[in-house]
Amino acid sequence: MPNEEESLLMEGIYIGFPSYFKDILIDLICKYGSLNIIEDDKYYKLIDRLGLKSNKFVPNRINYMQYLCNKAEYEEFYDISKIIVKDLHQRSIYLRILDIYDLKTFADLTTDPTRIEQDLEECSENVRLLFKKLKLNPEKINPDEIPKQIRRKLEQHYYHMGYALLRIKNYKKALLH
Repeated sequence: MPNEEESLLMEGIYIGFPSYFKDILIDLICKYGSLNIIEDDKYYKLIDRLGLKSNKFVPNRINYMQYLCNKAEYEEFYDISKIIVKDLHQRSIYLRILDIYDLKTFADLTTDPTRIEQDLEECSENVRLLFKKLKLNPEKINPDEIPKQIRRKLEQHYYHMGYALLRIKNYKKALLH
């Protein structure tokens, strides 16, 4: 992960690179900002400079959603989430949809906690599609049969879902996640 000085240097040089390489650098800079910049204004300025709003690279679209969630710009956040989820479903990129549902549940806690259970149902369908794509039967699967990267993403996702369910005091469902 680059430090602040390296991030500023990358910002200055990524302009001349092909878009796919530039997008990866922007993603790295965003990750640095979200993990290391404590002051909100500095973080917002960094993200604004990177031009995430118009970026089409999936990780950067999700970075922009994180930014909107941090700024409490929920109307745009929810509008974009619908577009991205639809796009990712069409392309069968189910794993990245988990990131969006994780963000949505945290936004829901602030805006409308009654949406969390609906998001959970939609995301469960997404997980079912992920298993289908991997040709795995979720009813008979041994967790060790799931590729590690996917297993970690699922563990992270279920942790977030369980936390959100605890926050809305749905303890029974939280225990199942």
